[in-house]
Amino acid sequence: LRNNTSLEYLNLENNGGITNNGLKLLLKLVNDVSSINSTLQSNHTLQTSGLSALNKDSAPNEIEKQIRHALVINQENADDSAAAGREKVISTQLNSLTRKELCRQQGIDECNFYSQINDLHLPEVLSLVARTHGHGELFEALVASVASLFSTVNRSQCQQQQCDERERYLVQQAAEHTDEAVHHAAISAQHAAIAAQHANRAERMRAELIAIRQARAMQFQATGGEEVDRIKRRRV
Repeated sequence: LRNNTSLEYLNLENNGGITNNGLKLLLKLVNDVSSINSTLQSNHTLQTSGLSALNKDSAPNEIEKQIRHALVINQENADDSAAAGREKVISTQLNSLTRKELCRQQGIDECNFYSQINDLHLPEVLSLVARTHGHGELFEALVASVASLFSTVNRSQCQQQQCDERERYLVQQAAEHTDEAVHHAAISAQHAAIAAQHANRAERMRAELIAIRQARAMQFQATGGEEVDRIKRRRV
């Protein structure tokens, strides 16, 4: 069921004999806290399991509560399994008490959660802890991550990463501006070709106009000569 992406309803009614070990397996199915990746790769499709019908005469135990909590997250993110995984990490893994209890319930040795996080991302994660779980949990997170935060951060690596990001940004911007320049150059060339066509048409029209004027002048001269001959003949 871990990799099942279609099953949404698991009917466990009339299974009152299910043991805590069975519930632990079901909890680990929908929210495995053995690591961040395990939580992200848990089942985020299953939305209901019929647990409410298992022990009608008694209140749900802590394992059942955690199962239902994970199922509610699946329901609220039914169309986005990645969002469901992130919400489970935030609501359970970033809370030290919840994470400790879930590890105990699933029989997992609790490891240093913050050792799984890239040192460069620790400030963002700590900010998220403060926003979602309060300053008390932020203090616990700082205690757990202070060594990584202050002694293992490679400052030159940070600077190199920033330089690399800046370089990628500049390369991208340069490529975009180059494409835009090529585009405008193509438009300019097109406009120049159109201007040349209009210039040629204008030149042809001027030549045609000159030819018409010359023809009229010649016609006028011919007509004027004939008129002079008629006047001479009349005088004679």
